[in-house]
Amino acid sequence: MRRPFLAPLVSILLLRSSNPASAAALSSEKSRNRRGLRNLEGGRTPTTSSPIVIPNAIRNATATIVLTAPSENIPAKTWISFDDGPLVEVDDDLSLQAIEEAYNKTVGKIDQRNSLLEPFSFESPYANPVCVFNGTIVKANVTGPSTLSCESPAINNTQGAGIPFQISSNGGHDVSSSEFFVYLSSQEREALLLNPNHGPSSGGTHVHVRGITSGPIVDGPSVLCKFGTHISDAVEIGPNSEYVVCSTPPQSANEYASSVTVDISMAGQSNVFSGVKVVFRYDDEFSISSLHPSSGVVVGGTRVRVMGGPFQNPDDIVCRFGEKAVDAIYHDAAEISCISPNLGWIDEVQRVSVFTMAANPEIQTISANVEDYVKEVHTCQTFGQTDLADDEFGRGFRLVAPGGSMEYPLSRHTRWLQFNETAEGLKDALAGLFPDGFYVNRTGPLSSQTYRWEIVLPKNESFDGETLRVVESGGGAVKLRGTNASVSCVLSQIGTKRLGGEFTVSFTSNGSIETSRPIVHNATNDEIKAALEELRDIDRVEVNSASLDSNVTGSGAYEWHVTFDSLKNAGDVPLLTVDYSSPSAMLRGSNAAIGVSETRKGASHAVFRIEVPSKATRFSIMFDGIEGQMLPVRAAAVDVIGAIEAIGGKSIIVEKYGAEYYFLDIMGYPLDGRLKAKIVQCDESDPPLCPSEMQNAIMHAPATASQLAGHFSLEYPSNTTCKACRHSTGPISAFTTAVELESALQKLEFVDEVDVVITESERFQEYKVAVESGIVGLNRNFYIHFVQSKFSSSNLVDKSRSTSFSGDVPLMIVNQANLKGLPTRDAAYLDDYNAKVTEVMKGADLNHGGTVEVAVSLNKGIDFSSQNLLFEYKPVPIVQSITPANGSIAGGTAVRVVGDNFSRKAARYCLFWSIGASFVGGTKSGLIEIVPISKHFTSDTDAAHGALPSEDAAITEVTCTTPPSLGPQYVHVAVVSNEDVSTLEGSLQSRGGLFRYHEELKVSSTTPASSSVAGNVRVDIFGGPFFSDEGLFCMFSDVSVPGSFRSPTQVSCITPPHASGTYSLEVTQNGQDYTKSGYVFRFYHLCNIHSISPLSGPSTRAGTNVKAHGENFVNTTSLRCRFGSIVVPATFSHSSEIHCSSPPIDSDALEYMQTTVYYPQKMKGSLVSFEVSNNGQDFTSSGHEFLYLEDIKMSRISRKEGPSRGDTPVYISGSNFVNSTHLTCRFGRETTQAYFLTRKAVLCFSPPIYGKNYINSIKEKNVPLSVSNNADDFVFFDDFTYSSDMPSGTYQAGTEANSTLISCPRGAYCNGLVERNFTLCNPGTYQPLPGMSQCIQCPIGYVCNDFGMAVPRICPAQYLCDEKGMDKAKPCPTNFICDRGTATLSTSCLKSFDFGSETCFDNSTDDFGLQASGHPSSVWAERHLMPLDEDASTTPIRGRFCLDNSCLTFQDSDDFHVFDKSFDYSSTGFDLRRPKCSEGTQCNARISPSSKVCSKGHYCRLGTKKPCFVGAYCPHDHVFDPLPCEPGTFNFMVGQEKCSECEIGYYCPSYGLSDPVICPPGFVCSKKGLASPNIRCPAGFYCQNGTKTSDPFRNDTTLRPYACTPGTFCFSGTGANEVQEGVVGYAQPCAAGFFCEAASMSAKGSGACPPSFECPKGTANPRPTPKGFYAEHPGTIESTACLPGFYAPTIQTSQCYECPPGTSCMFEGLFEAEECGPGTYRATNGENGHACVPCPQGTWSKNWGLREKGECQRCPTGVVCPLDGMTIPCSYTDLPTPFEPIVRDFRGMPAFEYTFPADIKPVSFSLDECLALNSDAEKATNPEYFFGELIPPYIDILGRGPHFRHSDQSSLKYQSVAKCYKNSQPRGSLVYMRMAEYHGPQYDIQTGRPHQGYGIDLLNNQIFATAPPAGYDFSFEYFR
Repeated sequence: MRRPFLAPLVSILLLRSSNPASAAALSSEKSRNRRGLRNLEGGRTPTTSSPIVIPNAIRNATATIVLTAPSENIPAKTWISFDDGPLVEVDDDLSLQAIEEAYNKTVGKIDQRNSLLEPFSFESPYANPVCVFNGTIVKANVTGPSTLSCESPAINNTQGAGIPFQISSNGGHDVSSSEFFVYLSSQEREALLLNPNHGPSSGGTHVHVRGITSGPIVDGPSVLCKFGTHISDAVEIGPNSEYVVCSTPPQSANEYASSVTVDISMAGQSNVFSGVKVVFRYDDEFSISSLHPSSGVVVGGTRVRVMGGPFQNPDDIVCRFGEKAVDAIYHDAAEISCISPNLGWIDEVQRVSVFTMAANPEIQTISANVEDYVKEVHTCQTFGQTDLADDEFGRGFRLVAPGGSMEYPLSRHTRWLQFNETAEGLKDALAGLFPDGFYVNRTGPLSSQTYRWEIVLPKNESFDGETLRVVESGGGAVKLRGTNASVSCVLSQIGTKRLGGEFTVSFTSNGSIETSRPIVHNATNDEIKAALEELRDIDRVEVNSASLDSNVTGSGAYEWHVTFDSLKNAGDVPLLTVDYSSPSAMLRGSNAAIGVSETRKGASHAVFRIEVPSKATRFSIMFDGIEGQMLPVRAAAVDVIGAIEAIGGKSIIVEKYGAEYYFLDIMGYPLDGRLKAKIVQCDESDPPLCPSEMQNAIMHAPATASQLAGHFSLEYPSNTTCKACRHSTGPISAFTTAVELESALQKLEFVDEVDVVITESERFQEYKVAVESGIVGLNRNFYIHFVQSKFSSSNLVDKSRSTSFSGDVPLMIVNQANLKGLPTRDAAYLDDYNAKVTEVMKGADLNHGGTVEVAVSLNKGIDFSSQNLLFEYKPVPIVQSITPANGSIAGGTAVRVVGDNFSRKAARYCLFWSIGASFVGGTKSGLIEIVPISKHFTSDTDAAHGALPSEDAAITEVTCTTPPSLGPQYVHVAVVSNEDVSTLEGSLQSRGGLFRYHEELKVSSTTPASSSVAGNVRVDIFGGPFFSDEGLFCMFSDVSVPGSFRSPTQVSCITPPHASGTYSLEVTQNGQDYTKSGYVFRFYHLCNIHSISPLSGPSTRAGTNVKAHGENFVNTTSLRCRFGSIVVPATFSHSSEIHCSSPPIDSDALEYMQTTVYYPQKMKGSLVSFEVSNNGQDFTSSGHEFLYLEDIKMSRISRKEGPSRGDTPVYISGSNFVNSTHLTCRFGRETTQAYFLTRKAVLCFSPPIYGKNYINSIKEKNVPLSVSNNADDFVFFDDFTYSSDMPSGTYQAGTEANSTLISCPRGAYCNGLVERNFTLCNPGTYQPLPGMSQCIQCPIGYVCNDFGMAVPRICPAQYLCDEKGMDKAKPCPTNFICDRGTATLSTSCLKSFDFGSETCFDNSTDDFGLQASGHPSSVWAERHLMPLDEDASTTPIRGRFCLDNSCLTFQDSDDFHVFDKSFDYSSTGFDLRRPKCSEGTQCNARISPSSKVCSKGHYCRLGTKKPCFVGAYCPHDHVFDPLPCEPGTFNFMVGQEKCSECEIGYYCPSYGLSDPVICPPGFVCSKKGLASPNIRCPAGFYCQNGTKTSDPFRNDTTLRPYACTPGTFCFSGTGANEVQEGVVGYAQPCAAGFFCEAASMSAKGSGACPPSFECPKGTANPRPTPKGFYAEHPGTIESTACLPGFYAPTIQTSQCYECPPGTSCMFEGLFEAEECGPGTYRATNGENGHACVPCPQGTWSKNWGLREKGECQRCPTGVVCPLDGMTIPCSYTDLPTPFEPIVRDFRGMPAFEYTFPADIKPVSFSLDECLALNSDAEKATNPEYFFGELIPPYIDILGRGPHFRHSDQSSLKYQSVAKCYKNSQPRGSLVYMRMAEYHGPQYDIQTGRPHQGYGIDLLNNQIFATAPPAGYDFSFEYFR
């Protein structure tokens, strides 16, 4: 049996009835009829002896009575329960007392259940199942709780009739209702067939009955079909009587059985049937609720899930898409699926309507106009030619508001306003004078400190043309200061008032005027309509309105379009008039006005009127002499139309207004004399001679409409596919035939074949074109059916197919210029028209799609569902191009797919499948991946702005992301609407583009590795694998540039302009997926050359170390120099200096150069450009040049030896010497300047070799002697020998081998050079001693007039020798007599003078400061200054001042004393002399010479005694001429006997000094009486001027050497701490790579920079390397950035550390390793490179800093991790959702409790009601509704919580009220459950923050929206 039977327990339903007796009777009847309770062999049936009276309390209860038959263990019993309560045993007679007792026992005990209520099962130990075949009991086999199997017994039955069949669970005592079981012979079993054998319960199934062999089938309607008890005629009899077709009747509502027997009566008699009964089964009613998806491509193949049911008969289910049926796949009773078939095609049908209007209603427009609604603006401004200001009291000007008085006393005036009054200030001043809501804007200051104010009034406020005025006279006149200062105010903009008030409308008819009630200015359409229809002569109008406020100012301007839409007002209606100026109706507003215009003049066919008088009782209409049916008075217009139609008036319409009927023939046929009315004035019950009268129809409006005529043409839009094709037909008559129109259309190149059907009806309701208003008259409709050709697959890819349309044909355009007739319009402002084209049926084909119904049949396509859903066929998305067309096998490439037939519905996914891939029978072969489309674009503009098109908008392109691939390959790409790959049964069609997967690209190296910030440098990038493609790009940081393919391992790019620094360089093959190699590329500022040295060098030997000085040099291996066209490597010194070695050039390249020296100085050379590059490519353009010279060649030298103290002249012969300042000789390591003689000879002086003096012995030192033209490239020729110095005063006679030393003789000198002889003293000198190195100057009073003098000669007589070193004596002057030995001209020779007494005073001092100023020398010394400037007055202020009037007599006239350090005058025994007075001169005789002398400190000339002057001294008496102060002394006093000794810190370098010279910078003057500084400043220190000691550590003076500051060094003799590089006497910067502490003596200072430090030039203390940098070697100038993969976490690093596992160092110069984020890991550089590697597919990770792949978390069982680098396998939506309380809303539907306020919260659901909200399927699988309570503490303020306990109200544990809760996902999604099973429910899947492990982060563990439990600790102790 197909239908299972329930257990034989009988439920009797007591209806809620007020008649207990009838209810009991019904229950008793149902106990026998429902479920077929039978009394078989000992069975029992309950009986009722009398009606049961039910108490009122029980009348509304539902009772269930259960009767059980006796068995071996249980006796027969009767049970009863109320409202599904517990069963209670009662008496068999069901007495009232027993029922009441049972009710009382069960009240309040609903939850108690008796064991007999458990679901029945055939497997129960109490069951005894059997089958009953027509009374024969057969033991049944139990096959399940509700199924049995029985073997039919053998019987003698040859007729094939059905026998009753029942089942029983208790051995046959109680049996089920009967089914029929048919015994057939073997022949009949094969012959009897019903097709189908089941169908819908609604009936109507056409059943083919075959194989009826019991008798002939009678051909004709006499054949009857019988279904159960229902008999009907056969629908069809097949040929040769093979079958009979019967139509099933609906299933009877009173018939419980789902199957009926089918029989045939061949004789057509209801009492004669064949007796061969076949069973037909009725299927349960089913429905279709949804389709998933609801659209697919036109080629079919979309798997569509059909939801609904219940679906039965899995093998017989069929889906029908439009007209195509396909077999369905059964899933369960609620779901089937079907594969959509190929769409095929649907023909397009368009309707062309040509017509004329029978009546066009009049349209008049009422327009209410007013000016734009704007604000009033008053403007005031100050003026002036100079800067304005207020007066001294702060007064500027005053204003008078409109309406105020300018006469005194002023009214409505402001306070005093200032020239720069603020906007707020002016607003306050005008407050109360201007209406509320005004505001002020201020502009300025303008020129001359002027300002402008704008006062803006609120809308609808105005001063009616008046404005502010400035007070110009009296005490309030303008007080502004400034040239031509003034103020003026003007009205800039007059304010307007919006429309307001009322108006009336008047209508004139038949000479009378009727006026409407007042209408407000802003009346609605309905208000205008109501006001007009109240007028007597206006019947019906339609009103539409529009705003006239075009500038949207809110003026209220409006217009109303009034359409007179009735036959009563047909034709030209008189123009309405309006009144808006009367007292009762007045419009307000600026220039408000209202008027009426005629928008369309009314026109119509003739309108006739018949008025039925009120005294009439009935009437009839007569048309063309034929009387129609009698109608009652006031009959409706539709009844009149029906009466006229019945007598032939097919085109007449009627409108009724009161007692008047208006008639119009829409075809325009004349009605004059043809239309009458018969008026009857008595009832039908009156006598036959009832009076009546005939009334002719009166013309109400004459005919003004024209008839349809003329011709039209049809055309297609000119922008269709073929612009050169014919688009338009020729003229087509309005009354053309179908054949003519078909012929005209088929001449168009767009049309293959059409069928035309013409409809034309006189009836107004039928086949008329829809118009906005009016009545359509003659209307001809041409239905054009476009017959299209079948689909060709080439249409999918061949866009140049035939020009004929298929599918959705573009709507044709009708050219109606030549049509005649009354046109219409759809709105008052649109064009008139007489023709219209509409689409009746949209065509569809495989290129254009379409929509079809989806129906389901449960009986193999015989009967289909009636309530169906629509399925949309989308055109096949055709891929035209893919950008980019390649990508990495790792996937993730965002591909832009451009094509046709895209839409958001049809294009939802991208399909990637490898060539040859297939999906057959659920088995996938090859790569087949479907990914969702992320973006849709309708145009390039949308693509640029990211606009999201609508669902049905045409899409030009989509974007999707490529999935990973197992290896390089080409794949197809298509766009599909469904993500279910199983819909692609069979082989996949190649209807997409090709995409290339390639290996992941890598960048291994570049040449060069850097570029200037200006860019434009070609960079060759090595790595790969590369291939030629337009998408090849390089990305420098974030700037992309096109690349060029060179080879599979090399591409090149031109660098863009970029900021300086180190940046990543990555490459892509598709313009999108860039490499992740982490390769670093450097951009540097353009380097620049300031100078080079040397400027020249040899050409052949070359190798000149050329130093280039400049800026922005980079320490890189690509650093290069270029000499001409030859590029050589450069050596980095620091960022401002590099070194290069000049390359050799061919000597043929040298040419004679133009010089300023004539031959033989002419030389050869080659001048080449010199440039540098940081990357070996982009070189500077500095213009510097390097000169290649011919190599020096040396042939001989004049001397090969010399003393160690140097100065030996050496002449060098050779060739190619150059006259330059860099011409240099080198003796060993010492260099000295060479003197250019000719191109072939130079002169050098040997430099001294300090510390190599060898005394009294001859020792030699050989050094190489070289010459250089550039002081850099030296050419060696021979050795030069240094010998020790000779002892002073000796010489070496004889050969060089002779070591005999000879003392130098008297009168000669030997200067210590290696001499072979002595040298005689020159005239003016002498040498009295042997063995001396120098001669002595001849003393005063003597003369040395020959060579080699050993002693001087006394000055001869008549001569004067008054100077040292005289080689010739002077002649004695006139008036003097010079004896032998005269040494001075000082004498006492006088004329005759008188002498008096003498007075003297003395203030002398040796302190030079006090000699010249008021301050001692110590003060000046500390200030490093001298008392006197060079141009100061030399008037002495100190000395011995005397007044001497005596005649001078020299006591030493014959014994003149002279002091000489080198000559002892006493040794000669000869006294020097003064000259004697000549004749004519004498001394005063009265003065004794012995008593009056020229005393010391004075000199006397010509008898005059004078004090010795400044710079000289007079050491004894009788001085004729003062002696100059000798070197080492000075004197700035008069009358001094001796000069002052030069103080320490000073020196006196020459004779006659009046003051000392301060010791110069760089020197020390540590002794008194110095003629020159005696010590150079020690190395490492600097000495300012006036330094007194060379000991820098003396603390008793500040005038000492000071240590040079750190970072510098000082040579000996440094005088300034200021650094001036290359300038002698200044401190010098410490050399790069070294550091100099204080008092450093050389450029290398304290030594080389130690490792871990860097020392640029001028370093005082080694600078630790910064973080991210290192210095591995000593002497580092600039630290080096750590390479990618390494980092330096601290300063002072000598070697970078490799990035530890779990971190990455992607760039150079990192000091902090970045932890690998969730989903990634990294071990070492060797294993994984620099970057973190994503966890492989199948794994995931939430943690940071994973150190190897093994630390990635495996995906839980049942969960897929399909991507690399997954961080969370599930999402927030996978988590369990909370239980939310629900209540019954006011419609009885479930709603969340927290959506209602507490005071109006609806009633809650009961337990049963709550659980009943779950569907049957949900109850068994995933219920959403639960009844019980929430478990604290996690319950939020909305009453939601995660923990639930099932409970009723009596079993609560935590809450006070049990509630109904909803939770659609209490256990989480399947992914969550798998995660929880694998990791545990408390596993934290959050990625956290960058750190290892997880601590408690208090701020990140808050419980949001949760009410805390009692005693909750807000200090977060709860978490600890």
